[in-house]
Amino acid sequence: MEFQRQLIQRLRSSISPKINLAEELADFLDISADSAYRRLRCETAFTIDEAIAISDHYNLPDIMGGSLNAKTVSFRMNPLSNNENSFSDYLRVLFQDIKWIRQKENPTINYAAEDIPIFYHFFFPALARFKMMYWNKSILGNELFQNATFEDIKMPSTWREEIPHLQKIYLETNANEIWHIDSIKSTLKQIEFYYQAQYFQNRESVMEILDQLEELVNWVKKMADTGLRFNISNGQQLSSEINYFISDVMIGTNSVLIKNVENSAAYISYNTFNFIQTQNHEFNDSTQKWINQLMAQSTLISKVSEAKRNVFISSLKNQINKLRISINS
Repeated sequence: MEFQRQLIQRLRSSISPKINLAEELADFLDISADSAYRRLRCETAFTIDEAIAISDHYNLPDIMGGSLNAKTVSFRMNPLSNNENSFSDYLRVLFQDIKWIRQKENPTINYAAEDIPIFYHFFFPALARFKMMYWNKSILGNELFQNATFEDIKMPSTWREEIPHLQKIYLETNANEIWHIDSIKSTLKQIEFYYQAQYFQNRESVMEILDQLEELVNWVKKMADTGLRFNISNGQQLSSEINYFISDVMIGTNSVLIKNVENSAAYISYNTFNFIQTQNHEFNDSTQKWINQLMAQSTLISKVSEAKRNVFISSLKNQINKLRISINS
């Protein structure tokens, strides 16, 4: 019953203490309340199907991978495909994971950003449409995008439904973000390549994306100045905190660790923008140590180090302006 005890322990720590777990399981598994209590007391074993269903439904992928402290780490995949619902599912998973981590005290997002953190794109419509086009056309090989130009792309209605929820919960959660001077380089390279490949019908569309990218940089500066989140969509100042760190060392990968006082989940990027997720304690502790070491070697620019902050922001803007001048020449 050791497996079942671990499953129940992780399940209890993953849901609100206000929820009656027996009633929750009885409803979810379609069993009687008495049967649910027997399972929680380990008098009756979960069936394999029940254990898998619980693991999937309550976001507990490590449980099915064996011991929580085993050297073998179990990951959950969140792959994007060229299915029309794939991106909506991707956004929904991001929202649900942050919602899960916010159920306990001190929820925090730690983000080592080789590229611009994915959440930022969703606040800028033209930039988000460009990224959607790039991901579908160049990475996923979606046939619907192969002969399309940027101007042909429309934001899916499902995106419009999911994005506001993700924006809100992301901004309401405290975060530590580690950026590098090259964190916007890949986006600029993508824009430049698509312009040269004539995937834009007119230059004005490219300028709109670059303008929004510069707005994004200005937004970062505004939040770094105060150390507080700011909703650029509605002009609302929030009380949640944001700490920006500037690394002189190449970050090498997009790595994210979300955590609260009891639980954590690590996300490792693969295939450009897909990610795998684990709640394995040892792996996440190792990820936290790596993030802590990276922050210790970086410069905090939120509310302090004004000169360093201004130099960093100016460098990002100069990169944007350099491409703007090149396209206009």
